[in-house]
Amino acid sequence: MEKISCLTFSVGKEYFAINIKNVREVLFHQYYSSNCDPSQPYAGNISLRGKVVPLIDAHCKLFLNKSGKRHNHTVIVFETPGKSGHNMLAASVFSVDEVLELDTKDIMPIPFSYDTHINPMCVDGVVKYHNSHLFVVNPEKFLAMPNVLKQVSQPTKSYIA
Repeated sequence: MEKISCLTFSVGKEYFAINIKNVREVLFHQYYSSNCDPSQPYAGNISLRGKVVPLIDAHCKLFLNKSGKRHNHTVIVFETPGKSGHNMLAASVFSVDEVLELDTKDIMPIPFSYDTHINPMCVDGVVKYHNSHLFVVNPEKFLAMPNVLKQVSQPTKSYIA
């Protein structure tokens, strides 16, 4: 029986959990430079203590239907292993809820009959959570952004609100 610590967060009306080992910090109401195409997961960049950090829109990454609206309030900053140390990547979410201990044996595959609009490529499974479901996010797939560092643009102030 293996347990993992997960940070839970919401995007839209759905709840998600991601292994906390890669979470660096949580920021609220963060300024960001904007990507012109709101239907893409790459939302722009944030400045974190002088470092430019790419920002992805969790809604565009986790859902099959892309809303094209950016109205997320909270940013989770992740550290991921890279070729030359650690890379940072941020994701905008609606809210951060709590840290949970999940038993890996409780994580079930998403049933094919489950009517969902969740992107199955980013999710490892689902567990029961507060009379609902908690989708367990695969951190490697969720944080994978091919060539995202090449897309770092000139800062233009926008505000996540």
